[in-house]
Order: sequence, then C-alpha cells, then structure tokens
Amino acid sequence: MKRTQHTAALLCAAMLTGTCTVAALPAPAAVYAEEVSTYQGLTYEQEYGEITITGFTDDLPEELVIPAEIDGMPVTQIGAYALRGAPITSVTIPEGVRVIEDNAFTSCVALSTVTLPESIEKIGSFAFSGTPWLEKHPYNVEEKFKVEQNILLSADVLACTGEVVIPDGIRYIAGQAFYCCSEMTAVRIPETVTGLGYGAFEGCTQLLSVTLPEGVYEIGDYAFSGCRLMETISFPSTICTIGVGAFLGCDLLETVIFAEDAHSLNVIPFNAFRSCVKLRSINLPDSVHTIGDFAFFGCLALTDFELPERLRELGNYSFDLCTSFDHLTIPEMVTSIPECAFTECDHVTEITVPVNVTEVGKQAFWMCDDLQKITFLNPDCRIYDAADTISTERNGRFNGVIVGYEGSEAQKYAEKYACTFESLGEIPELQTGDINGDGCVSVDDAQRTLRAAVYNIAQLPDGLCAYQRTAVDVDGDSDITVCDAQLIMRHYVAEVSGQDIQWEALLPKTK
Repeated sequence: MKRTQHTAALLCAAMLTGTCTVAALPAPAAVYAEEVSTYQGLTYEQEYGEITITGFTDDLPEELVIPAEIDGMPVTQIGAYALRGAPITSVTIPEGVRVIEDNAFTSCVALSTVTLPESIEKIGSFAFSGTPWLEKHPYNVEEKFKVEQNILLSADVLACTGEVVIPDGIRYIAGQAFYCCSEMTAVRIPETVTGLGYGAFEGCTQLLSVTLPEGVYEIGDYAFSGCRLMETISFPSTICTIGVGAFLGCDLLETVIFAEDAHSLNVIPFNAFRSCVKLRSINLPDSVHTIGDFAFFGCLALTDFELPERLRELGNYSFDLCTSFDHLTIPEMVTSIPECAFTECDHVTEITVPVNVTEVGKQAFWMCDDLQKITFLNPDCRIYDAADTISTERNGRFNGVIVGYEGSEAQKYAEKYACTFESLGEIPELQTGDINGDGCVSVDDAQRTLRAAVYNIAQLPDGLCAYQRTAVDVDGDSDITVCDAQLIMRHYVAEVSGQDIQWEALLPKTK
C-alpha cells in the first residue's frame, strides 16, 4: 500500500516574530491511504480522494470495463503490475484516468483490444508488453509511430533513420519507444511533450543530438542510457525529474546545460551520469538538494562543475574517480561525506569540510593525489577510523596537512595516523544566538536556527555541532525549536532598533 510520508507542515516558518506556540501536527493516520478494497474483480486503494487500481481477483471479467468512480471517488491511475497476466481479452479505461504505471498490463496474453481515454497523460514502461494489442498495433502515424491518445507507444526501428521528427501533438513518449533505434542520429521533440518514459531512447548508439523543449518535466530511468555518441544535452526550465541511470554510459557526452531558471529539479539520482567519461561541464541548478549514489562515478574529465548551494545529501561513490576535479567547495548544508564520495579526485589541492558536517565515511578522500590541506570546521566531526579515509597514497598515507581545533576529532585522527596537524586554536564559544560565528546576532542566525528546528521536527539531521546547539538553545530547554529562532529574531530586531535588551527579558514568563 502506498504511504505518504508524515512530515511537519511548518506554516510558522514565516512567523519568526510571532509567539512560541507551535500548532499541533496532524496524526499520521490522517494522511495515510486506507486499506486495500475490492470492487467488481479489481483491488484498489484510495488516497486523497482518488482511486488507484492495484490488482485483480479471481472473478475478473474477460471483457474488463474499469469504472470511472468507486465509492464516489474518481479512478485516476492504474498501478504498477496491477493487471499483469490478467485473463482479459479487452479493457476499457475510463475518462479521468491519467496514468498507467509500469507493467500494468504486461503479459496479458489474450488482450487484443484496448480503449484509452483522452485524459491519459502517461503510460509507464512495459505497460502493455507481451499483449497482442501492442504487438499487432499498426504504425498509425507517419507509418513509423504507434500512437494512442497522443501517447507515442513505439517507433519502427527500421523507419527511424537519420534525423527523426516526432509529430506535433504527442504528449508523452512511452517507455522503450525508441529502444535500440541504432540508425537514428538526431531527434526533435515537439513542445507538446511533457515526459520521456523508462529507456525511451536507450541503446540509440548513433544518436548525436536531442532537443528537449520547454514543457518537458520528466526524463525517465535509463531514458538515454547507452547513447554513446551524444555530446551535448540541454534541459529546459520545466525539468523536475531525471531518472535513475538516465545518461549512464553516454561515453562522449561532454556538456550538460540546465536553463538558468530551472528551479524545480531536486535530485540527481543513482547512476544518473555514471561513466560519462568525457563529461567536462555541467551547471546543476541551485534547487538540487540530493546527489545519489554513483551519480557521477567515473566522470573522468569533469572539471567545470560546482556543487549546488542548497545541497544537503551526497551519495556513496557519488564523485568517485572524478580524476580531473581541480577544486571542491562543499556546501554548508551538507551534513555527511559518505563512503568513497570523493575517492581519487586527484587534482583537488584544498578542501574545507563545513561546520555542519558531522561525519566523514570510509575512504571518503582516499587517493586524492594532490590534496595538500583539509580543514575541519566542526570539532565533533567523526572521521572514519582508518588511515585511508584521507590519503594521498594508495597505502593510506596522507602527505598533506589536517587543520582543525584543539582537542577536535580531526586532531585525534591526525595524531593516530601520523599526519601533520595545524591548529585553529581552541574550540570557539559562540555568544548566545550567533549560530554562524560572525560575532553578532542577525537574520541569518534566526533563519539557520529555524531551518534546524524544521529538520528536528521532521526527524532529519539538523547539521549543527555541539557548540552551535549551545549557542542557539536560547530558552535552555535542550532542544532547537521554532521558539529559539523567534527569540533570536526578536533580539536582532531590538538591537537594530537601538534597544539594549537582555536575553532573559525575551524569554516567556513562567507561572
């Protein structure tokens, strides 16, 4: 059953100068889907007032008509594998259904008639694989495309040679639609297309160029995997999702360009650009907060690149074997450097690990040949206990300098593994409210404290080290809350107004 993750709706985030009262959060049960139910041979779930078909029972009719509504709620989706192998000969899908998920009707060996609604927006990968309907479906558009309700289901491999122009009006390119069209060298996609399905152009080994127009919001898993000759790809401002392995093994891909106003992409997932050995330049949008495992593994030529300012999470091996990296700036919101994240980034000479980073994983900076200096701003940052966590040589020896505070974990690591250590002095004692350590209480301090409070409520790492928590726990309740952020903001407002105010005067009065 689908579950919607229970997260805090913190509308008080914009109310820093309001009261310290936080509205009660809804109970998790209020947002969870109900139990699976049955109706006319179908199983279904309802969530947020919409129905998803999830499976079938033994009394499923051969000539299946999926209802438009169940219990007064519209049917909007056919779930993944919902009707796989079902003993049906025909299916009528009603108006209102927007999505048919992956493998929904795969291996329905008797299914010869399918009626799709005009409302359909997306058909997942292999949704009708192994059905007579798809196998016998004519190439009904330009004699080389199988199209239903403006969804491009499949292309004729033999007819798709040279530059291929996808007809205007196509809304979605289904999974594997152009799989292994090995004679296609270029493709033009119309502005009506909103997404590309799983492996839509996978294995198109002669594909040199693709134009992704404004309006495309989704690139499915492995959509361009194995397009070995592609050199450049440009993403429109509308892009929201790039799938797993979308450009895996695009050997000659050199340049990836995102529109300057592409603000909706949040995740670069597992294997997204893995083994793009010629990739030199990519301008990730600032909206990206997660880079997944192996996302840029083996991008040997990558040099023109900056980690996004809002990045919070790095995956294991995410930049392993990026041997041409010559600079690395880790954003302040990152809280962990995971296993082998920057292994063999040979040309990076200096790294600063921000104060919010609480741990460095196994072999995170192993075999960084030219690394001369690594600075740890968080004295409590745990460094994986092995010589090769930070090293310039294969045997684990580090020939550079480790910089950190007196008594810090960085100093302990350096002394244990005979590394040169340079002190930043004693661990700082920040004044109350000064989370960023700049010597004054400011709006930035209030905002950072609020962010930490939000993460705490959402049960996510807040990224603060011990001395920062001490500084911003203004009310002394041993927790970082919205109340602390509000108090810091009030103190700032009082200061800029010329008031000489003590923290005690701002604290809520106790009865």
